[in-house]
Amino acid sequence: MDNKILFIGLDVDDKNYHAYAIIENETVGLNFRSKPHIHQMIKLIKEKLNGNYTFHFCYESTYSGYFLYREITKAGHECTIIAASLIPEKAEFICEWVSIQLLKSDSLRGLIMR
Repeated sequence: MDNKILFIGLDVDDKNYHAYAIIENETVGLNFRSKPHIHQMIKLIKEKLNGNYTFHFCYESTYSGYFLYREITKAGHECTIIAASLIPEKAEFICEWVSIQLLKSDSLRGLIMR
């Protein structure tokens, strides 16, 4: 059986990594926060989720530049850097029953990646 893809939108600040993860073909995601160390973030996500997943990270280009990208790809995971100007401020996500408005956030980045 193939691994499901886990889409992870990251937001980086000086003190923490904030992430929102969405499993492939699911509409509900999980929030995570860890100290600014990618290996700690990956460990935390694996502890919270049971099963094998292929991780696909995405984050907005910031002052951290390519350092975070290199750390993620070095750990064997996919990573995409997105220009801030290309991330919509507001979007609608429509699921089977309800239309949910999402503001610019890690949640939105995770949904856009799917």
